[in-house]
Parts: sequence; structure tokens; C-alpha cells
Amino acid sequence: MAETLLRVMEAREGLDEGSVALIAMIGDNGSGLLNARHFLHRHGRLIALGYDGDALEQDHGDGTIARHGAVATMLAARNLGIPAIDFSAARSPAEAFETSCHQSARSGFAGKLTENPDHIGIIKNAFGTA
Repeated sequence: MAETLLRVMEAREGLDEGSVALIAMIGDNGSGLLNARHFLHRHGRLIALGYDGDALEQDHGDGTIARHGAVATMLAARNLGIPAIDFSAARSPAEAFETSCHQSARSGFAGKLTENPDHIGIIKNAFGTA
């Protein structure tokens, strides 16, 4: 169903079929992590798997679930041959976000997504794309 809707939108906009790429946010809930295998044969548009430790850890404060989620997201991405991307909400102050970016890069994530455009330079610096 989603593929059909994307094809219709691409046709309406005059885009080549398959030109809209997707990042699947699997690492923000247990169901996504446990069902990552379903992407194995359907990843034509899929360019990365996303992870959001804050969302995953909402009900559990000690960080254990988030760490396991990060590893599961990276393993699923590696199995698919695509990068794993971390995500942080805009509420992070710049200094905390910078620390988070460097930690994500050291942990094996290929990049980081943010809602805050002020954080783009921090991401580029941490992941060596500045």
C-alpha cells in the first residue's frame, strides 16, 4: 500500500519512480526492532534504519533498553547492507547534542538525524562530513 502511494505521488510530481528514499525508524519501539527482518527483501527505497534511544527508553530509565536497541538497529542495518542512523530530538542543548553525536559516531552509527537545524554543523563535525 505505501509503495503504491509513493509511486502515485512521484508520478504526480513528475519524479522518477523510486526517487523518494526512506529511513525506517525501527529503533524507537520494541516491535520495530523485533520485526526488522521483514525489510530483508523489500529495501529498494530504504536507505537507512533509524534509532531513537529517547523514545525507546521512555518507560525504562536505566539505559539498558536503549543500549540493546542501538545494537539491534545496527545489526539489522548491517544485515540489510545499509547504514544505521541515530536520532535526537530538538530539546537537546548544543553541548549535550555534541556529546551525543560523538558517542553515536564512536558506537558505529553512520550519522544522526535532528529536528533542530542549528545542530546540523555539530552532526557534520562529529561524523567527519564538515
